[in-house]
Amino acid sequence: MHVPEHRRAEANAVLNIGGYVPAALLPIGTGFLIDMTSISPGASLFAGVIAAASVAGAVFVTLKFNKR
Repeated sequence: MHVPEHRRAEANAVLNIGGYVPAALLPIGTGFLIDMTSISPGASLFAGVIAAASVAGAVFVTLKFNKR
């Protein structure tokens, strides 16, 4: 994807938002979940969400590169 020169700062800002917001929300949400339940279910759910995101990312990349 090509980003015009006058839009590169905006594209970089959107990329940062897309990366840092989930990176902040996952541990914060896990902390609240651990406070409500206990560490075992909270940590297990956090690990499951990270594993699911990893698998989804791997599938996306595999499908994207197989189309070429």
